[in-house]
Amino acid sequence: MGYEDALALASQRLAELPPETVCERCGVRYEGGEFYVPWLGREMPLSGASGARRILWLHYLTACGAKQPAGRLIAYREAAPALFYEPKFEERAVKPLVNRFGGNPAALIETALGLGGRVAGIGGVSVTVDALPYLPVTFAIWEGDDELPPAGSILFDQTAKSWFAPEDLAVLASLAAYELIGAYKTSTQGGKAMARQRIAEAVKAGRVLISDGAWGTFLHAKGLKPGECPELWCVDKPGEVLDVARSYIDAGADMIETDSFGGSGFKLEHYGLAGRAAEMNEAAARISREAAGGDRWVIASIGPTGEMLVTEDVTEEELYEAFKVQAVAFEKGGADAACIETMSDIGEAVQAIRAVKENTALEAICTFTFERTVRGDYRTMMGADPLSAVKAAIEAGADIVGANCGNGIERMIEIVREIRSVYKEIPILVHANAGLPHNVDGKDVFPETPQDMAALVPQLAAAGANIIGGCCGTTPAHITAMKEALRHLNK
Repeated sequence: MGYEDALALASQRLAELPPETVCERCGVRYEGGEFYVPWLGREMPLSGASGARRILWLHYLTACGAKQPAGRLIAYREAAPALFYEPKFEERAVKPLVNRFGGNPAALIETALGLGGRVAGIGGVSVTVDALPYLPVTFAIWEGDDELPPAGSILFDQTAKSWFAPEDLAVLASLAAYELIGAYKTSTQGGKAMARQRIAEAVKAGRVLISDGAWGTFLHAKGLKPGECPELWCVDKPGEVLDVARSYIDAGADMIETDSFGGSGFKLEHYGLAGRAAEMNEAAARISREAAGGDRWVIASIGPTGEMLVTEDVTEEELYEAFKVQAVAFEKGGADAACIETMSDIGEAVQAIRAVKENTALEAICTFTFERTVRGDYRTMMGADPLSAVKAAIEAGADIVGANCGNGIERMIEIVREIRSVYKEIPILVHANAGLPHNVDGKDVFPETPQDMAALVPQLAAAGANIIGGCCGTTPAHITAMKEALRHLNK
């Protein structure tokens, strides 16, 4: 069953239940036609949840049947009738937890207490948090030593087995683990981080956000030579890169990217710089963080590696490790999200998303580049259509999806409409070119002026785009014009 079908079925089942029965049985509140669900110490409206979290909450509201936990902890394999799910559970829930807290188990206790949790005392370092009312989840970490690496476990009260399918338990554990990871990140970054919502939450609050524009042409105008490594400027010429970032903040962008599009080890190998990938990606994030300050977001750019899975030039594991280096460095440099962009191969995009979600607390944005075919539909260079690409990205854990490059706003409107026809709630980001390029004296020239693009921005927002910015041919002037075009929508 696909996401939209599962969402429709779960919503229908909830609609058939009396709200007072749901509240009494599940420990939630109903007011003004809205259920409010306690989630890890915060009460949140059901309408504010999307993706896997929304379906999980719906399943809880329709299945919860006990007011008190049974008090007996069970491992995931006791709840899952088939071991098929266990590797995914370990990869998506346990591994990220160990990556974050394995080197500092004491931080797990501090973070959990901040979310209303408590020490569990079952060996190693362990805590229990109430993910949902009557549904505690216990996290345990064993610190490594010279012989053994750190290890972890996630346990459930046995009542969860009767309420949730194995897939739901895996989602529950993964979401709760990422909440712990995110809370730890925020607590270590101080007041500035506290001022920034997660981007997806800001979108769900009704805001249409503005991103930045092109970086490459900007850097070339500043003296970047053909064949020179753009990412190396983050180390050798940080002031020039900072100037680009600040220009988009000054233009009114709510978020900015980083000078790291070609920052994977695979791309940097062409310059003999693969061993400096972590250094350059961290520097890229730090520069954009300095420009963004404490109230704008940094969405660090991850571009394609140029390697092909289909021709077996590279393995999924090799891609994952390369993207992991970038993601970890971004987080260390102060980024809020990783913007995995200009993707054409679903398999490569999935590895990038996994690397971000399983090793950091960053939000994962994933955008593909589509071209219009002679039939009038849209496909990536590898043949993926928008719905297939978005489906795979969401299943891999993307928080935000969308399209970038390849098209001007006019065609992006068609792509967004296609995505929204099936995926009603996932936030959508669009980075559009300044129209379709014309070749003038051997150079690509993008024809749309700031006013041309701004005129189409309200239609793009109406089609369902939540975050709008520019790609090839766009400048700070384009971003300022687009910001102004959206001003009445954000009042």
